[in-house]
Amino acid sequence: MRRGVRLHGFDRCATTVTTRERRILALVRAYQRQCGLAAWRFAVEFGEGIADDDVAACNADDEYLSATLHFDLSRCDPSDDDANVRHEVLHCMTWELL
Repeated sequence: MRRGVRLHGFDRCATTVTTRERRILALVRAYQRQCGLAAWRFAVEFGEGIADDDVAACNADDEYLSATLHFDLSRCDPSDDDANVRHEVLHCMTWELL
């Protein structure tokens, strides 16, 4: 099974991936490696739909080594992207403790 990061929720023919979204995907890949989560499969979603006032969310499944990260880019400043990605990827390491 191929592991890694995939963009989820987009029709690649109909939707253009923005520069900011590409940067976030690259950050997810980088933190995935740095955190020792190379065996995990990450799906990354962009858009509305996060509860409360959160700018990002993580749904991780440590049994199947998979996680979906969701980012609402309209709610967060681009200068916070690195910290937001790092925060959400770190949830994968602590998911079973919650």
